[in-house]
Amino acid sequence: MKPSWETEELSEFRKQVRRFVAAEVTPHEPRWAKQQHVDRDTWRKAGSLGLLLPDRPVEYGGSGGTFAHLAVVVEELAAAGDTAFATGVHAIVAGYIQNQGTEEQKKRYLPELATGEMVGAIAMTEPGTAATCRPCARAPSAAATTG
Repeated sequence: MKPSWETEELSEFRKQVRRFVAAEVTPHEPRWAKQQHVDRDTWRKAGSLGLLLPDRPVEYGGSGGTFAHLAVVVEELAAAGDTAFATGVHAIVAGYIQNQGTEEQKKRYLPELATGEMVGAIAMTEPGTAATCRPCARAPSAAATTG
């Protein structure tokens, strides 16, 4: 059953995404799990079809669609049981750049994210974890300092 918000144009887009996922994602999932990454070729193929930033402006390399286009991509990957092709995080990174970045950053990074030449990722930590907590570092023992 087609969602109430899905137009004829979105239905055609969905068919394209579904074909891509069936041909280029699902068959490779076991290998990607083993190698711990998605092939760069897959990112580029998705980019060439306008699947990576379907909701971002054309002026920054996106496909000029709406959030509904991105929702179709996410839905089709989820329906196929995708566990590797993390385009959701990729889209979040693009959103951060578009909404928080300078014009120079938008022109530099968004087109390459749209083509798959770059892959968006997020790295973060929480205050108080080992990566940021100086007191968590082991202090020298009394024996080592008193000699």
